[in-house]
Amino acid sequence: MPKMKKIRTGLIIVSLVLVTLGISFSNAGMLKAYISPVPLQQITPQLPQLTLTKTITCSASQNGQSTKFFTKSPITFTADATGFTPIQYTWDDNINVHQSASNTYTKTYDTAGDITMYVKGWKDSLNFILGSCPITLKNPQIGTPVARILTCSAKQNGNDISAASPAFTTEPITFTAKPIGFAPTSYSWAENTNLIANRVLHGNIDTVSATHSLGTTTATVTVTGTDASGSVPGSCTIPLIDLSAPPAPPQPTPTPTPTPTPTPTPTPTPTPTPTPTETFSTETTQQQAAQAQAESQENPAPALNILNCTLMDDQLVVSENMAIVMRCFLEVPAPPALVTVRIIKDKYTPPEEPSQDSVIKDFAYEKSTTGKTFSFSWNGIDNYDQYVDEGDYSFVVWAKQNTGDKPDISIQNFKVYQNPPPAQTQEAIHEAAGTTSAQTKKTSQAPTPPLPSKCPGVNYPSDIESHWAKDFIKQGYDACIIKGYGDGTYKPDRPVTRFEAVKMVLAAAGIPPKLGCYTLDCGSSFKDLGQGQGSWIRAAYDLKIVQGYDKKVFAPDKPMTRAQAVAVVTKAFKIQPHAGCYTSGCGAGYPNNFFMDILESWEGPFIRALWDLKIIQGTGPNTFEPEKPVTRAEMAKLISTTGQKIKPSVNK
Repeated sequence: MPKMKKIRTGLIIVSLVLVTLGISFSNAGMLKAYISPVPLQQITPQLPQLTLTKTITCSASQNGQSTKFFTKSPITFTADATGFTPIQYTWDDNINVHQSASNTYTKTYDTAGDITMYVKGWKDSLNFILGSCPITLKNPQIGTPVARILTCSAKQNGNDISAASPAFTTEPITFTAKPIGFAPTSYSWAENTNLIANRVLHGNIDTVSATHSLGTTTATVTVTGTDASGSVPGSCTIPLIDLSAPPAPPQPTPTPTPTPTPTPTPTPTPTPTPTPTETFSTETTQQQAAQAQAESQENPAPALNILNCTLMDDQLVVSENMAIVMRCFLEVPAPPALVTVRIIKDKYTPPEEPSQDSVIKDFAYEKSTTGKTFSFSWNGIDNYDQYVDEGDYSFVVWAKQNTGDKPDISIQNFKVYQNPPPAQTQEAIHEAAGTTSAQTKKTSQAPTPPLPSKCPGVNYPSDIESHWAKDFIKQGYDACIIKGYGDGTYKPDRPVTRFEAVKMVLAAAGIPPKLGCYTLDCGSSFKDLGQGQGSWIRAAYDLKIVQGYDKKVFAPDKPMTRAQAVAVVTKAFKIQPHAGCYTSGCGAGYPNNFFMDILESWEGPFIRALWDLKIIQGTGPNTFEPEKPVTRAEMAKLISTTGQKIKPSVNK
């Protein structure tokens, strides 16, 4: 009986379950199943709405790679949030805690071992999502000790001094010493064994000022930095423009004496009885003074003749990488003076204020100047770091004693050319300026017919025959990698733009442009790309070969620097950046010419990689000049040399 009772109880429970599922027992106890007549779509269960999972992941990278990590070199941790946007991040490696609104955090470790970086992405002030980056740190291989270098640079009136932009005599020059690899406690400056300065510092950059007399064409200033380990010498050698005497101030145009007109004898007028003189109160005198001051502000005194400027040339040729220099002399009764300096498009005519669109370059605005001489140089680049178009320009300087005074103005007109103009044009320019030279009077010879390259339908350029990079440029033409300009030239000494360099490198590495572009940006986020640029920039960006200055700016027409060019070539040709760097220079220049001017940590691994392959060289002892613009000739050599050592692999 108990057993039958248990069976009945079990059958009742099963029956209840089956009834719920649409199955029932008949009165005879026989199991009968039936299909519900309710339409299928009505009984389809309603799925609950899916909610995206909120997660945060963490990744680490060092010197352009993310597989090996070393001490003594910065590591960048990056957090990537999914399903929410953190309002703040907390980074914690059980050593330090760092809070930031940025999703990246950079840190350098001194001790090898296993490290886990935890990152909290805060959803609000109380709740967060946790992620982590576990890494293993190793000590880098011991290399040659870092060299102790003392670099020296020079500026005049805020402008860097170079062969393209020399300094002037009789005007102060600021020399700056910067130590690399050591921290001096004292500096000693001298020129021609004559002591300039000798002072005690503690690891800081030091500056000194020196002025050179007339008759000097070059100057060498030496500096010695000393610490507990000894002394390190450095020096600056600069070119000078010798001004034997300042230009004579302009002579006023003599005013012709008018012919005197006979004065008629006036009819005598009765003399009125004099009126007693009125005595003014102090209040009335103050009112008159205030009124006189207001009138003087509304009608300032005529401009003083205090400014005399000379333009050192009447034309600027952009492709020659030279600068046009304005040299000015001030004769101010009581220094300082307020000086404004601008480059203006077309020929400027005072007294109208130049429009904002016409101001191409701003050098100074009402800058307080105490010296009697000053100079400014311009290389053809505008306020937005772009080369200007050919045409007429004005170098304009305003100078005044006080804010409310009318300024004395110097306007020097000149022309800008991308390339040297023909001899006939040169002659016309110099004749207009009164500086005709014998060189421009030479009879121009008939141009040599262009020679065809191995690239079908493309001729070699006409301006490389005597250039040092002729063979490298011809190799690029023969391989259909590079092309020149519409006038048949290559302009080898002109700085290569970021777009030109990207296109040349991608073509050399066998990487095609992005196809199917319908807009100038070719679907990228960059909003400053021009016709024909988007497809190449998009292809390089997708392959992580290039990146912009921000999400919307690539600056395609800005000159590419030496470090940028090396990085683009390394990535495009799939050359592994050097790993295990413990200095920003990454040992580039090993073993006997370490580059001590590589200060950005991202530059070192790429420069070291191409150095080890003997693809690149420095510009001098212990210098690479990573921020110096690359010329089109240097770019052709870099591509040609890399292609000979590294077989390009086609990227798909």
